[in-house]
Amino acid sequence: EGGAIGLVEEGDTIEIDIPNRTIHLAVSDAELSDRRAQWKPKAKRLEASESRARCFTCFTRVRRDEHKRRQRRSA
Repeated sequence: EGGAIGLVEEGDTIEIDIPNRTIHLAVSDAELSDRRAQWKPKAKRLEASESRARCFTCFTRVRRDEHKRRQRRSA
């Protein structure tokens, strides 16, 4: 899944051919296979909208709980 860009390591040679619009990672296929076998995906980051939605949900729960506590105290 994906290309070699995620497998680039410091010191690798990257060949850029502007006229032909290509980028080539100058690493052997065997090395790329080894890197691919060891590669682990990073944890998925929340999109900003998901993060805001969770924050809003949390905030509304806290407000609701505070409201319920105040009602119980006044009763």
